[in-house]
Amino acid sequence: MRSLPIQAVLVLAMLWGPPAARAESPAEPPVRIGYAQSIFKGRNQTDTIAAMKFWAKTIANDRGVPIDSRMAIFDTPEDAVAAVREKRIDGVTLSLNEFAAFPPGLLGAPFVRDEANGVTHVVYVLVAATNGPVRQVRDLRGARIVVHDGEYAGVGLAWLEAQLAVAGLGRLRDEAARMDLNEKPSGTVLPVFFGKADACLVRRSAFDTAVELNPQVGARLAIVAVSEPIIPSLLSFRVGVAEGPRDRLFREVLRIHETKTGQQVMTMFKCDRMAAVTSEEVDRSVRLLNDWQRVAAGGGPQ
Repeated sequence: MRSLPIQAVLVLAMLWGPPAARAESPAEPPVRIGYAQSIFKGRNQTDTIAAMKFWAKTIANDRGVPIDSRMAIFDTPEDAVAAVREKRIDGVTLSLNEFAAFPPGLLGAPFVRDEANGVTHVVYVLVAATNGPVRQVRDLRGARIVVHDGEYAGVGLAWLEAQLAVAGLGRLRDEAARMDLNEKPSGTVLPVFFGKADACLVRRSAFDTAVELNPQVGARLAIVAVSEPIIPSLLSFRVGVAEGPRDRLFREVLRIHETKTGQQVMTMFKCDRMAAVTSEEVDRSVRLLNDWQRVAAGGGPQ
């Protein structure tokens, strides 16, 4: 089963708890959470929901967080914006691209991200064969490239498009001889390893894992360019939502790693724990993404 951003795993799971276990205080309004369709990209939604039910038994029995049992999934960012404006949801999990495009003043802290090896940010890398034609970004002209097309692929692609612009090139689809998309990190790296592609765009952590599993990957492939660290997706809350239920949910999400069941599930999703990220960290990631997009569009950095 392919993984889901763990902040979505934790909150989605609570939505499946039985009504009696969900509300310790009838006076507290239930928290309603929505999800962008993008976070399910490349995943079996049926399998994902089955994992949520497993979580629900633990959460519903051990925690009394007031949660609305309805699960809202938005096909478009516009649908998510409308739901927040109309107060039909109190929190939403989005990619950074979608969060950055949200109208100001609708979403805010607290923010939640998954943490692995003490890190909540992601770094993207351009990887190429050591004996191939791509030695720097400008060599992507006429090259064969594979792009990891995961749940927040747009963030990494924005970075690479900015690097192409700085190198004096156009959009990747126009410059590359062939651009393929692959939903699996291994399926992104291995074509370069076997000589079927010249370069690939992938998360650094995924490339490092590939090298750990097969040292020959590290011998035959090399990192050509590295992005700045960025938060690629997050859970945020509607400005003006009732603070009591919101904060209870937030606290329980952050302590989920303290339970044995929680540790097992986080291992399944390749995550160590949940972590709060500050407004400053989120703002910095949004500025970075906006800068990449502006450079790629020919506007240059601010």
